[in-house]
Amino acid sequence: MYRLLTVMMVMASALLLSGCGGGDGGAASFSSSLKGIWAGTAGNVVTKAIVLANGEGWFIFGNAQNNAITFTFCDHVQMTASNNSFMAQGTQYLLQNGTSADATGSGTFVEKTFLTGSLSTSTFTNLVYDSSYEKRAVQSDIGGSWSGAFGGGASSLTLTVNGTTGEVSGESSNKCSYGGSAQPRSADPALFDVNLTETCLTGTPTELSGIAYTTAGSGATYVSIVVTTADRSDVALFVGQKQ
Repeated sequence: MYRLLTVMMVMASALLLSGCGGGDGGAASFSSSLKGIWAGTAGNVVTKAIVLANGEGWFIFGNAQNNAITFTFCDHVQMTASNNSFMAQGTQYLLQNGTSADATGSGTFVEKTFLTGSLSTSTFTNLVYDSSYEKRAVQSDIGGSWSGAFGGGASSLTLTVNGTTGEVSGESSNKCSYGGSAQPRSADPALFDVNLTETCLTGTPTELSGIAYTTAGSGATYVSIVVTTADRSDVALFVGQKQ
């Protein structure tokens, strides 16, 4: 199952999403100048990309219409880069209908300037480097209570993060509970490592891990989280506004 934990109903200009991947391990194997946060809008398609220091990349493609954001494709890939070009291979998730497919892609980039390419059925042109990647996150940045709606607004989820310890707890309106941690990620300065256990009324608990980061826009502060199961068979996206 691929879950859209929240659809953030805000102005498109306020959209700042996170990507996710494994922990800091393996960071030394990927030293490309491609790493960073990238973003752009072409027509009704909003694209957010993060390339981690370990070579993992997350690309999230959203449909921006009527000042609302509806997320569609979420790609997790492993990237290689040289001579201002890159290759990518991984998985593409369609969040709304719970399907996935193999993802391959390629493109070009200029360090800390722009990123252009394609991934399976999605293309992106001149994504602009976001220097917020270089700002070191601290534990207190993610502290607080974060709420968002999903399922077309029919359900909601609130996650609370301790700004000192990073402990995470929460519950959705459909009676799933969440517990875990969010800690600053050393290899990627602006990001947090997130580990969650999801427990619902039926089925066994699900272990999820990924990354997050916070941002401000339109007079509010947001947290964005993307997490997966260890085998990448399940992915979940949460965007919450600080209460």
